[in-house]
This record gives sequence, structure tokens and C-alpha cells, in this order.
Amino acid sequence: HKVIAVRGNCDSEVDQMLLHFPITAPWQQVLLEKQRLFLTHGHLFGPENLPALNQNDVLVYGHTHLPVAEQRGEIFHFNPGSVSIPKGGNPASYGMLDNDVLSVIALNDQSIIAQVAINP
Repeated sequence: HKVIAVRGNCDSEVDQMLLHFPITAPWQQVLLEKQRLFLTHGHLFGPENLPALNQNDVLVYGHTHLPVAEQRGEIFHFNPGSVSIPKGGNPASYGMLDNDVLSVIALNDQSIIAQVAINP
């Protein structure tokens, strides 16, 4: 499996020296058949400071640690929450993309916290 990571607001060059995959990019892209996932931590780009996105693209961010899976206007917003420091009274959670459905899933019981179909 390939690890795709982006630099967070607490990541440093020292962290990169300990890892075997790159983590210093401020953003990454994953191209799907009909749309793009724009991956960013959220402190540079996010819902309040959108990058240039096309209709049906997905903004994936995590800075707030608050789970989000929804369509806002012409783009989708996805935040998997946090497995280590969840916020807003939410349980620890992670994100999954399966068959064009983005889900935020609770770590403790695998329940779905938020979900959105992203097929255009």
C-alpha cells in the first residue's frame, strides 16, 4: 500500500528524518476517474481558505479534528476527525473511501459518524 501524507502544523523536518515516506508537502492530490481529492492538513488550505477546486472535487483536511462528510456547493468537504485527539465531544475516528462513498468511522465501535457519496 502507498502512504500519501501532507505536512501538518506540528510536523517538522526532524519528523521526516524518522520516516520512510514524504510528509513535508503542504498538499497532495489523488486523481480519481472523474474527480480529484485535494489532501491538505487544513491550516493552510481549508473550508475558509479554499484551494482552486473544480466541480465535484473533494477537499480532504483534518486540522480542526472535527468530523465532516458533506457536499457544500459544487465541492465535497471531508474531515476524518482524529484518532488521537478528537474534538467537539466526538469519538476517535478515521476516514475511509470505499466505492465512491467517503465515511467517517468511529474507532471504538466502527459506527458511521458522517458519510457522503461523491460519485458525480
